Amino acid sequence: MVNGSHTYCVSTSVVGRRGREESLAALAAAGFAEIEIGGDPGKLEDWIADPPAMRRRLADYGLRARVLHLATEAWDIAHPDDAARRGVVDLALRGLRDAAGVGAEIVICHPNGPSGNYAAYTPADLAASLARTRESLEILAPEAARLGLRLALENLPLRHTARPGGAMAEILALVAGLGDHVGVCQDVGHSNANGVDPAADAREAGGRLYAIHIQDNDGLGEDQHLVPGEGTIDWGAYLAALDEIAYAGPRTFEIRAADDLPGALAALQSLVAAWNGREP
Repeated sequence: MVNGSHTYCVSTSVVGRRGREESLAALAAAGFAEIEIGGDPGKLEDWIADPPAMRRRLADYGLRARVLHLATEAWDIAHPDDAARRGVVDLALRGLRDAAGVGAEIVICHPNGPSGNYAAYTPADLAASLARTRESLEILAPEAARLGLRLALENLPLRHTARPGGAMAEILALVAGLGDHVGVCQDVGHSNANGVDPAADAREAGGRLYAIHIQDNDGLGEDQHLVPGEGTIDWGAYLAALDEIAYAGPRTFEIRAADDLPGALAALQSLVAAWNGREP
């Protein structure tokens, strides 16, 4: 299915509201060495209160937070109110500093958040929202560079609306000219939910693809975060596309919180073995 051997990460989305030690022990026991860590307050017993301490605790378990996903409250960087948007950007800047403190190399950023009434968007609304996103990225990009981080803008699920940021072409236009450290995070499930061939999205991103979220869905518009194979994505074609573009970034499973955490992590490692051409 795929040539070569690749290292796969797992997002802390899978642990849900579990405590820090239980979560880290389970991730390490499952054989994952790299994680994508969420930046929301309270996550893993509020690790953002002391990122260097969290970095050391991760190392105790043989783990590394290679990727940080900005906190939910820092997603809405296209907020239509200037003061509110500045507050969101300040939260995102704090997230960049947290990422550096915990030892991450890539930060995932959304182009917009829940404030937009996307179902009612006109072409003018769309253009204005994208312009606001770009203005915010022009603040975030220099700080990411200063901290030695890559910033990756994620394609979003449209959910049958005119929401900006779903098309790969829009994401690429938003990051153009901001520096070689600013690129794309492709959420494979979002591509599929939007009715786009995920392999085609990966090829379009090409060398600007810095991170991926691996999750599945039924392709009907909902963002379901299923284990790969439980939805409609052709994973063989997608992995072949990654090899075609020589993708070398993190390959992160981002699935919904698991009731049976050890079982879910074991299923993911079985996929890793199969995708890397080994017996599980």
